Amino acid sequence: MSVTINGTTGIAVPLGSASAPSESNTSSATTGAYYPTGTTYGISTNGTNAVYIDASQNVGIGTSTPQNKLDTAGVITSSSSSKYLNFGWSGSNAYIQTTDVSFSAYNLIFYGGAAERMRIDSSGNLLVGTTTSLIGSGGSIQAVGSSTNRGYFNVGRTTAATSGVCGSLLAWNATNVVAALDFQANGAVNSGIIQAFTYSAGSAVQGPYVNTGGTSWTTSSDENLKDIIEPIENGVKKLSSLRSVIGKFKTDYDDVRRVFLIAQDVQKVLPEAICTDPNGYLGLNYQDLIPVLVKAIQELSAEVEALKAKVGA
Repeated sequence: MSVTINGTTGIAVPLGSASAPSESNTSSATTGAYYPTGTTYGISTNGTNAVYIDASQNVGIGTSTPQNKLDTAGVITSSSSSKYLNFGWSGSNAYIQTTDVSFSAYNLIFYGGAAERMRIDSSGNLLVGTTTSLIGSGGSIQAVGSSTNRGYFNVGRTTAATSGVCGSLLAWNATNVVAALDFQANGAVNSGIIQAFTYSAGSAVQGPYVNTGGTSWTTSSDENLKDIIEPIENGVKKLSSLRSVIGKFKTDYDDVRRVFLIAQDVQKVLPEAICTDPNGYLGLNYQDLIPVLVKAIQELSAEVEALKAKVGA
């Protein structure tokens, strides 16, 4: 194999091939650099192409037909000690894998600037703004804004909810108590229960839910779930003090007429039906007035029966 040395053009060697590189070493004639064509460059080891640079400056590793600036045929591995970060293909699927020689799982962490922004932990949870899952294993998606605002979206079986939960949308407060809107298939696939409730771990559901095949909200009302404190008294008197009005919300630019009770009126006679939002405005649980309405009807019915008996006498 000839080499041409020219004072004007420099050193020129034959094109060569992967199995017979034009530039090799004294130990192996099948390992070295070669020129597949006049405008391409290759490096071979043991007679096989290892790196290929085409005329468009695309670099191929393990392939002689690179399609992009860096094109690899096989898995890309970045290693530290016995741990590996692999990029590659499995069948028709691309993958990123964190593992070691025994295929133990590790966290996959994403940085923005100098701080961690997101991770996929070793249990399969996607965590944004936090490094610890509040649910545990099971494939949850959890976003944490701060230590006092821990609302998150969770999908997957949870250990903090009722048994059989397959998918849920949960929100946690600062003390890790769940105030949840929970979409789930409970006990069987596609059973279709929708629940909105507050609960403690291991306790029964407390709050409204839409049952399988249901067309309206159902409220948990089993006596075994409750401690009875006292009966409702003076239902008629309580209701008679409430203002029933027609009005509109000040922020409703469509001026839609609506029927209201006034929360301040109800608060005076039934404070249990009132809640306060973060801005200090009162809210009214209209459904909580139903027991008072029942009590008022019972009182009126008893009065009517007494009058009937008196007239009859």
